[in-house]
Order: sequence, then structure tokens, then C-alpha cells
Amino acid sequence: MAAMVFEGKAIVLTGRFTTSQADLQQELEAQGAEVTNYVSSRTDFLVTGARAGQEKLERAKSLGINLLNEDEARALLRGEQLEVDRVGRLGESSVDELLGQARGLLDRTMCPALWMEIVELLDACLPEHQEVLVSYLEPQLEKWEQPGARVRALEVFAEQALAIGDGDREPVRHALSNLSMQPPSSARFAPDHWMGEMMQGVTSPKYRLMRSLDLRYISASQKMIHRMLTHPELTGLQALYFHASKLPGKNHVEALVSHDNFASLELFAPGNVGPFRVKQFTAATQTRFAPKILDLWGYSGDYFSEQEQETLVALARAPCFQQVDTLVLERGLGRVTRFVKEVTEHALMPQLHTLVWRSFGPVVLGLQEMMPLFERVRKLALTLLAYGEYKLSGWDAYLGIVLPESIEVIDISGLNHDLATGYHGSIQPMIFSTDEIKTRAFEQLCDSALLRHIKHINIGPLFFDEVVLEVFERRRPDIAVHP
Repeated sequence: MAAMVFEGKAIVLTGRFTTSQADLQQELEAQGAEVTNYVSSRTDFLVTGARAGQEKLERAKSLGINLLNEDEARALLRGEQLEVDRVGRLGESSVDELLGQARGLLDRTMCPALWMEIVELLDACLPEHQEVLVSYLEPQLEKWEQPGARVRALEVFAEQALAIGDGDREPVRHALSNLSMQPPSSARFAPDHWMGEMMQGVTSPKYRLMRSLDLRYISASQKMIHRMLTHPELTGLQALYFHASKLPGKNHVEALVSHDNFASLELFAPGNVGPFRVKQFTAATQTRFAPKILDLWGYSGDYFSEQEQETLVALARAPCFQQVDTLVLERGLGRVTRFVKEVTEHALMPQLHTLVWRSFGPVVLGLQEMMPLFERVRKLALTLLAYGEYKLSGWDAYLGIVLPESIEVIDISGLNHDLATGYHGSIQPMIFSTDEIKTRAFEQLCDSALLRHIKHINIGPLFFDEVVLEVFERRRPDIAVHP
């Protein structure tokens, strides 16, 4: 019977159909099919209409999934005979072949692009092979989070950048940005289709390998997001970013402070949690959820409502954030002034030792308000610092800051060169600049008030540039330079 063709099969629809997509979905489900939104290794058929989504098409082809056009799907619904076997599907490699491919990938430098190749390998293999592959990959991938691996990655990308000339810099630029501004675990982010599968309740050991879950741009129901957050295989999560404007569900926060999935969470970006959700954090006095890095991503700009200010102050007081040792603040001091005051005046977050300041230039009127926080930390990271030879670049303003002597380490590993051309891409990593520019920039930096009391400086990939090291040897031999 026709129902046997689609019964128990996972089907994805893409494109425009002669009837509505909802009608076709209803017909398929009436014959026992499960219609989903994401193409994955468990998908049986991709049914395509006019203007089919290219991403879904390419993914289906890479996984060897059968493609059906609308006429073929309807013919099968009517009970007509068509050739619909799944010959040629990927994933039929032996376990030894899969492990060989995995070893070849792991020999390469850590980066998000390499992670996506590992994702494709996992997606393509048979479900019964995934457990073996994941068990092999799990301990091997932990090497990505070791300091030596990060330094090696910086060295590789620095060598590429110094040799690239005027060629295609974008891949190296992207790789350097990921390394300088994100924690190492961000290389193992959750791909969109994996998140889609988890929301639908798909089980697979591959989800154990994810370390970073980013919900800042996702549009999904609260129920589906909760299903993903509490997925039984989401056990290795280290970084979680909530939406910056969409209020998280009450059950989302409840999961954070009570579910075992978040016991190992190190970085948390609360987004726009709102006053009611903050009460849940504050009330959670007994919880294994105790992140070390609090990232106030999205709290930027100069205007901030009274309610939003109160929300941030409540976050500062929440017991689960008192183990924070690294605080990440966005540009726009006006929005976080009361938060900073609360933290410093009441000695909250007693373990705090690192401040990450994402600002293109300091606001002079806000610097005095930031000083009490500067005095609380030993390390200051300026992730958006950019050298520019014009007044509005913010470079001169930064060089004029006199930091308290308590700050021993400054991190400028994401240093850029602002070309001030007015075009997209006018800001580029400093390592791409000429020797003359790098010499001038670092001579100014070494002679500045900013480094007056500094004992250690992290300069990222520029550590592998002899021109930059020579400047430090001449101007500031007393400063220890690190990658």
C-alpha cells in the first residue's frame, strides 16, 4: 500500500509547492511520515518544490539523502511505483575508515572550520558508528582547550597572515578574530541543524561534543529551546549565550540553576533576562550553576532604563554569580555604571581578577567611574583596541589612561589597524599592516601612560612578528611579552 512508502520515514520539505506546504505536510503525516524542519543524518527524503533552499539541498546531497520533487512525492502518495531506494547514501564507511578520517582531522590546527568538518563526518556516518567515533573524539578534542594548542593555532595563523600579502585575507582574519575574542571552547559551537535536531528530541551521542551554545539569534518557541537545554546528551556545555532582547522562559532559568547540564558551565551571557527572571537567579542560593565568566553581551549604548539598571544590579547580587572571576563589559559606559558601582562598593564577585572591556574608545567622563573596577582586577583585556592615525579612532584616548598599579597584565591580542577609509573592511588585524605602521603603533604604545605599570602584555599573533618584538626589546625590555 502507498502508506508503506512514507510510514515511519523522516521527511523535510523545502521550496514552494502547488498547494501549501502545510497541506502537503498533512498528507504525508496522514500516511505515517514524520515531517521535520532540519536535514540530518536521520532524514529519509528531502521533498523539493520551486525555489528549494540551497543549504538544505547541499546538505541532503552531502549525506546521500534521496531527493524527491513534488510530482514524485505525490505519485508515491497515490501508490504509484517509483525507484526510491537509498543506494549511495554516505555513512557506509567502516569504523576503521571513520577513525582514520578523524585522526587526519585532529592533526590540523584548531579552528571553527575544522570543527564543521568533524560535524560533517559525524553526520555522514551510520548511527551505530557514532558512539564509537564520539568515544574516540571526546578525549582528543579536549586538547583544543589546552593553552599550548591555542598558542600553536596563533602561530600557524600568524605565519599565514605574514605571508599572505594582498591575497585573500578573509579566512585568516576570521580565524584570528575567533581566537582573540572567544574562549577556545567556542570552536566547538552547536551547528544550527544540530540545535534543530535536539529541539525535536533526536538522540545522538554526537551532542556530547558541543561546548558552546549560542541562542542570541535563534528564533524558536520557548518549549523547543527548553527541550534543547535539557537534552540528555548536552553534557559537556561550557558556554551559553542567551538572546539579548528576547526574554528567556521561566523554565529556561529554572533549568540553568537546577539541571546537571549546566554544572560545568564556565561562560554565561544572560542577555535581556528581565527583572522577573533575575529573581529566579537571586533565589537560587543552592545551585551547581556557578559560571566563572559573566558576559554582559548586548548591554551597550548610553541609554538604559531604570528597570534595566535594576536588572543588572540584581544580577551582580545573585549568589550564583559570586564565583565569577572574569567580567566582560560592552562599550557604552552609561548602561553599566550602576552595575559597576554595585560590584565595587559592596565587594561583590570576590574572585574577580580579569576585566574584558569591549570598547573602541574610552568615554572620558566614564573613566573615573570605571577606576574602582580597574582597581579590583589584575588583568585588563582590550578586545576592540584599534590603532588609528586620526583623532576619532580612540587610540590616543586609550594611550592616555593611567591604570592602577594593581593591574599587572594587559591583553591586546585582538589589536586592529583602523585604516579610516570609510569602507567595510577598513579595520583589519594589525598583523596585516606594514612594518612601518606596526613599528609606529608599538613605539607609541610602549611610551604611553597605558603601559606605565604593566609587567606582562599579551599580544596574540603579533608575538610571532619580529618587528613588534624588536620594538619591545628597545623601548620596554622590562615588560614580559606573551602570545
